[in-house]
Amino acid sequence: MSKVFISEKLILKDYFEKNEIEYNTESEMIEINFSEINELPEYFCFHFPNLNILTIQNCHLKKIPENISDLTLLENLTLYSNEIKKLPDSFCQLTNLKCVNLRNNLISKLPEDIGNLKELTLLSISNNKIKYLPESFGSLEMLKTLFCSNNELIELPDTFGNLSSLIKLGLHNNKIETLGETIGNLKSLKTLIISDNLIKRLPDSTSNLTSLTKLEVESNFIETIPESISKLKLNYNLIKFIC
Repeated sequence: MSKVFISEKLILKDYFEKNEIEYNTESEMIEINFSEINELPEYFCFHFPNLNILTIQNCHLKKIPENISDLTLLENLTLYSNEIKKLPDSFCQLTNLKCVNLRNNLISKLPEDIGNLKELTLLSISNNKIKYLPESFGSLEMLKTLFCSNNELIELPDTFGNLSSLIKLGLHNNKIETLGETIGNLKSLKTLIISDNLIKRLPDSTSNLTSLTKLEVESNFIETIPESISKLKLNYNLIKFIC
């Protein structure tokens, strides 16, 4: 795999100019760290048509170009710790994406058509400002891991129970008041972390989570748990109720 690494305060524009790169069909991986980049130039996606892995982290990136959809072979996208506020609608055309890390940004909402990313298995969107998940989110049937902690979520969409492959779910430190009964449809779920929310009760359908081995619910407003939850075999957990 051909790789390109850019780091140590280099400017992306200067990098392209100094190396006189016009079109590169060999590079499948690009990693950019600690560079001063406000936005990717439009020609970026054109330069690397065979890009499979793109990592841009700690770079003050504010904007993703609309033509990011030109990276049709992209499978792994990491935009960790930047200043991104919005994802373009074209982001949902990256249908080969399997792993996406958007942690530590300023994103307030996800594109409505995010459910088009049918191959997605890992999505990390913690430490943003996300208030809701689109209804199409339930179409991510290959999703195994979702980290959505430290946001501003109030509730989960009705379609959330369609995430039949989900194994690990992190939702701590949001503003969630109820999980909804469809949470019980997540039969593959092994880890559920919902601490530091505003939850008053666990839905009865929680007892259907027969694969669950880790449950963290501390720092909520839960006073009692449903009798049905006793059917769960929790090998290890952290359960504390703060009223």
